[in-house]
Order: sequence, then C-alpha cells, then structure tokens
Amino acid sequence: VSDVSLVPVPGRNGDVLLDNNRFNNITVSYDVAFRNVKSRAAAIKLWLCRAGYYILTDTYQPEYFRMAAFSSNLKIDELIENVGQAQISFSCKPFMYSLAGQDTITLTDTGTVTNPEAFASLPYIKIIGSGNVTLHIGSNSYSITGVNSYIELDSELMAAYKGSVLCNDKINFTEFPVLSTGANSISWTGTVSKIEIIPRWRTL
Repeated sequence: VSDVSLVPVPGRNGDVLLDNNRFNNITVSYDVAFRNVKSRAAAIKLWLCRAGYYILTDTYQPEYFRMAAFSSNLKIDELIENVGQAQISFSCKPFMYSLAGQDTITLTDTGTVTNPEAFASLPYIKIIGSGNVTLHIGSNSYSITGVNSYIELDSELMAAYKGSVLCNDKINFTEFPVLSTGANSISWTGTVSKIEIIPRWRTL
C-alpha cells in the first residue's frame, strides 16, 4: 500500500495528497492447524515469536517469498482449546521477492541484465578487481577508488563493504545502483575480472 498523507489546506475543499515515496508494510494472515499442540506449545511459540524479519513462503505464490515478522497476539492456551486451530498474521515488508532473483548473475564482459518485474530492484553487486573502478548501469555511473581484490555494494543496505569491513569511504556516489524494469546495460572501466550480481527481482 502506498504511503500517502492527507494534508488539509485552509480555504481549500478536500485534502491534498502528499506522496511519501514509499510503501507501507502489509498484513498477511493464514488459517492454520497444529498437531500435538500440548506437547509442542513451547516450540510453536519459539518458532513464531522470534524478533526480526524472516523469509516467509507459501504455496499460493511459490515463485516468491516475503520478509515477514510475526504480529499476531497468539495465545497458546486458546490454541489448545481450539484443537490446534488459529489464524496467525505476519507484518510483511511491502515487496515480494522472486526466487529467481536470488540467483547470481556473473559478468566477465559488457552485458545486459533484464529485470522481468514491474519495479526496479536493489541489487547486491560484488566487483572483483583492483584500483579505481567505475561501474556503468544504463546511463548511471558509480565511481569507486582503491578496490583491493574486491568490493561489495548492497543497494538495500545502502552500504559498501568487503566482508565485515565497511568501505563507504571508497565510493564516490550517494545513490546506490538500481536495476530498472527491462534491459539494463552493464559495463565498467578499470581493472575488473568479473562482476557478480544478485538482482533481487521484486514486485508488490
């Protein structure tokens, strides 16, 4: 769901819509049944009530997954009384990610990567090379200085790093790479042996 604010303006009929350029989390619910609830109550609570987002898949859209956090007020005693039946809900990040978009694309020369989804993706990119490198994606360029063996760019985290070492001081850009819908031409200048991309294709 688009995050839109309704702003009243004195002397004007109706509210002004202010687009916040983001999508809100959505709630995804399932009717479920558990077997042997009494003996497994603790395990069920531990499985569901972990902090943070986790991968959520189902059989309705098996080609995709969501990042979800458990958000129901599930009471195990009520679950037992209802013979193991309940509705559970998850607060999910707005996008679904395709499983195909988690595969690594390797380029050893200029190439094209095609985004099959209706929304731009925020990829993970690993550049294997050395020295000063400029990555070109479509009409956008991303300059990097002092690459030592490799550098990783994560557009979701908006961070550059090498393993566990942060490398934001090596990048000369503020907007991280995106892969637009359709064909994305990719090339580079500098000493690069290959580039590995996890495109993270996504849709609503």
